[in-house]
Order: sequence, then C-alpha cells, then structure tokens
Amino acid sequence: MSRKPVPVLFMSLMLVFVLASTGVAYGLWTQTLQILGAVTTDKLNVQWEIEPGSDAACTIPNPQDLTVVDVTLDDAVPGDEIHCYLKLVNNGNIPVEIISDEVIPISPLGWEPAEGSDYCAPPNANQGPIYINYVNGVGMTLAPGGETSTSLEICVEDYAVQNTPYEFKVEVLVEQQ
Repeated sequence: MSRKPVPVLFMSLMLVFVLASTGVAYGLWTQTLQILGAVTTDKLNVQWEIEPGSDAACTIPNPQDLTVVDVTLDDAVPGDEIHCYLKLVNNGNIPVEIISDEVIPISPLGWEPAEGSDYCAPPNANQGPIYINYVNGVGMTLAPGGETSTSLEICVEDYAVQNTPYEFKVEVLVEQQ
C-alpha cells in the first residue's frame, strides 16, 4: 500500500493552530494584577532653640531656617565673655544624624575665630579677635523628638578692634539616618 505525503501547507496550518491554542490557554490561566498606592515621605525638621541664661547676643534670625543661630557682639571689649546655651531638637518623624556644624564669621570681613585664648583656653595661636569654645555634635544621631544641648563660650581677645561689631553664625547640617 502506498502512502500519500501530507501536504506541507496542511502541516504548517496545524502548527500555527497548535501554537495559537497554547497562547490562548496561557492567557486564560494567567492574570495581571495592578496595585495602586501612594508613597509619602516624612520631612526633616531640626531646629536650634536658645536656652534660658543665654546672653542677648544669640538670636535665631530667620524663622524659616531654624538651623542657624546668629551671634552679634556689639561694643566688644577684650576680656568680655558671652555665653549662649543652645539645644538642637529633632521635631521630625525620622531619625537624623548631624553630619556637620560649623562656626562661620560674617562681619567684619576677614576675621577668623581664635584657636585658643589667654582668657578661656591655651594661648591664642592665630591672633584671632574672638575665641569660641564650642562642642559640636557631629556623628550624633537624634531620634524623633530627641534633642542635644551644647553651649558657646565666646571670649573677646586683646586682638579685637574696639567699637567693631563682630558677627558670626553657627550652622548645623543633618541628614536622614
């Protein structure tokens, strides 16, 4: 008995039909789920507060930026000591780490804080007009609602020019922990 060869066209159509049927079956057995949601993040809210007992020279000049404390010394006389008692408070909902804080001279231009003092510490090494003794909190973590206290002990040196107001700021930079 002789067999007739199956036409190539018929085999091709059967292959297409089988593949299409497999695709339809897979499509019926799978389902795509869509999840809609909103993500909100908390904000950093760290601020300085000036504690009782501080001299009037310490102020928070900008209510929009509570991470800066300004200190202005009017009529500074060599030998004067000024004290600012500060508290850094984390009013946000996330822990923060203090990554830097620094004392930045503002006016007059060109002065730098002393690196030591005859009045408050070892001898004034760089002949700066003002010595600022300040304990920074770099590396410290503040939990939500947490706080840390520090103080500025400011000594007017012999190198200060009389009748010259000296102004500087203490600025803190934090990042999310």
